[in-house]
Amino acid sequence: MRIARLTAAAVALLLAIAPAGARAEFKLVDEIGAASGGELVTPIDVERDNAGNTYAVDALTARVVKYDAANNFVTSWGGRGSGPGQFSTPFAIGVNEATGESYVADLDESNPVALGVRIERFDANGTFLGQFGSFGTAAGQFGVIQGIAVQPGTGDVFVAESNRVQRLNSTGGFELMWGKDVVPGGATGPETCAAACKEGEPGDAAGELRGPAGIAVTGASVYVTEDGNSRVSRFNAATGAFQIMAGADVQPGGAMVGETCVAACQAGLRGTGPSEFDEPRGIDVNNAFGFVFVVDADNHRVQRLSGGLGYVSEFGAEGTGDGQFVAPRGVTENQGTVIVADGGLPRLQSFTGLGAFQDRFGDPQPGTMVLPFGLAVGPGGVYVTDRLDRVLRYDNAGGFISRFGSTNAPPGGGAPLAGIGIGPDGNVYVVDQSNDRVAWFDSAGNALGAFGSSGAGDGQFDFPADVAVGPDGTVFVLDGAINGRVQRFSPIGDFQGTWGAPGDAPGQFNGARGIATDSKGSVYVADSSNDRVQKFDPQGTLLAGWGTTGSGDGEFDSPGDLAIDGAGNVYVADSGNNRVQRFEADGKFSGRFGANGGDGTIGAGPGEFNQPSSVAVDADGYIYVLDTFNSRVQKFAATPELKLKAKKRQKLKRLKVKVTCQSGPCNVRVTGKGKVGDLKLKLMAKRAQLGAGERTKLKLKAKRAGKARALLAGGAQAKLTVKATATNEAGKAKAKRKLKLRAPGP
Repeated sequence: MRIARLTAAAVALLLAIAPAGARAEFKLVDEIGAASGGELVTPIDVERDNAGNTYAVDALTARVVKYDAANNFVTSWGGRGSGPGQFSTPFAIGVNEATGESYVADLDESNPVALGVRIERFDANGTFLGQFGSFGTAAGQFGVIQGIAVQPGTGDVFVAESNRVQRLNSTGGFELMWGKDVVPGGATGPETCAAACKEGEPGDAAGELRGPAGIAVTGASVYVTEDGNSRVSRFNAATGAFQIMAGADVQPGGAMVGETCVAACQAGLRGTGPSEFDEPRGIDVNNAFGFVFVVDADNHRVQRLSGGLGYVSEFGAEGTGDGQFVAPRGVTENQGTVIVADGGLPRLQSFTGLGAFQDRFGDPQPGTMVLPFGLAVGPGGVYVTDRLDRVLRYDNAGGFISRFGSTNAPPGGGAPLAGIGIGPDGNVYVVDQSNDRVAWFDSAGNALGAFGSSGAGDGQFDFPADVAVGPDGTVFVLDGAINGRVQRFSPIGDFQGTWGAPGDAPGQFNGARGIATDSKGSVYVADSSNDRVQKFDPQGTLLAGWGTTGSGDGEFDSPGDLAIDGAGNVYVADSGNNRVQRFEADGKFSGRFGANGGDGTIGAGPGEFNQPSSVAVDADGYIYVLDTFNSRVQKFAATPELKLKAKKRQKLKRLKVKVTCQSGPCNVRVTGKGKVGDLKLKLMAKRAQLGAGERTKLKLKAKRAGKARALLAGGAQAKLTVKATATNEAGKAKAKRKLKLRAPGP
């Protein structure tokens, strides 16, 4: 593997942060592909009240979405934030079936030192009622909450977390907990605790818990699923006493099949048969007949058990059709209707109590993004890859055009897609990451071919991250996750060369995730785990580099991608700092944007980001940012910058100026005025629309030009000031040039 050649200037640049250049401002222009209304992106839990209303937690959009008994969208509430009624990452929901009052678990991971955990209360219409809890191990505090259930009648709230179950009253007052060793200094084994309690230890015996994942409650019993023990356990709701469990081989000495156990039990085995589980998740109970519904996630099914946890029936299978599941998570049952949150697709599906499919709802619209990964902009518009193994295509104004990928990709399609690049001919190159290849399509999405295979040899890949196409059609693939290199190919995938190696020295890569080219063919790499940008010529000679770890200007926290506009400005998606930074071509910092001007704050509002992973620039200079964990693209304009050039002495009849847009887009208007002797002279306005890096020559005409030329011929002195103004959504820029007019002649 060839190591990149280094220039002395490149090494020097890699040793220091580049100084700041002129600072630009940025303004949000548009939002593309975001979910709205009843669309779901990551439904993670679901509940249903006695009126037939369904409440779904959509983690990625940080909302609770409510539907009526006919599965029509009613309202939503929440939104990203840490204030009352907002969510950082909503994780679970419990609903009082009689009143519709909901309890939502919210996890805030923005502070790596101390997690933020709370439960928020809302009425049936989403009005915030209060909150309780904090991160910790004491009674009334929580670790990562996996499930919430509300007891019919009493309104008590049961919470599954930290290898224990806590019972609280309807306003959050602690009452009781149970699990292994929850009493400080007590005997080892299952215990209940009513005061001065601690977190539970993971355990396998009856009454102990390991990785509780879901919880449900009837009038007398609490049911808990355990991912770590592959089983379901039932407890007394009043005392926390263990009663019975079900799972594969939970009875010591019994057959290795699904069975129940009431004493001297053990951890279950993962299995696929009746009463066997592989990642049991959501759980709910029919209050009238006691049937228990368990989401058996990795078996892509729901099992129906009796109140005594005996196997009754099951429904579902792996797939995308009606009644099938991809990564189901939550389940709720009320009055004979079962709703399953099918998080992998994403959607909600309703069934009868016997498992017959009824309806599906909450599906995102065709143009709605679901955890997008890659972004590119080219002649055919805006292209985005997302978690559903597809490419979404939009026009530059955000209008959805089409989608393609897994349904018409070359053989082997359907694996997760990553980076995306567009050639000068409009062909689209997509990194098919899990298949270790690059597939390419025409601009409309028709498959043209693919190249690459698994390995470390020339033309092989090991979890490639991104792809970029140079102005001559050369394809550069960032094979950075494992192999730590860039590979160069012809437009049809013929191998041409490689450079780089794993490491942190100049020219090496560590977890690099983004690659881009400029108009001259230079190659830029977002060297993510090294928190820097490196610039190479097309053959791999290192030309420059900048950046170090941090949150200051010119510093990075896991930069994810980068893009270069026509003027040479470099935009870097600074993922861990939740912002985009701009640099001049030599690495001088020239601006940043995001929440609070790009100070690193996570946000979901207009112009804010939650780990932006990719960035692209169109021919006009508009900047597109892939706001990954807000599942959208945001489009920005930078304040225009322009340069005005003209010869100082010109003939009035042949008056010309050159205008260059250095940051765009630039809507340019050029005019001017002056005097020839005592005659006032005014130029007629000329207009031009330029993208970043574009330039144009304008021929200017003057009013009363004939009389002015006569005066000039007679020896009159003339002075003229030409003014250019560039505007766009982000602001205005001005430039002027003073000229002297020459007498007319041949």
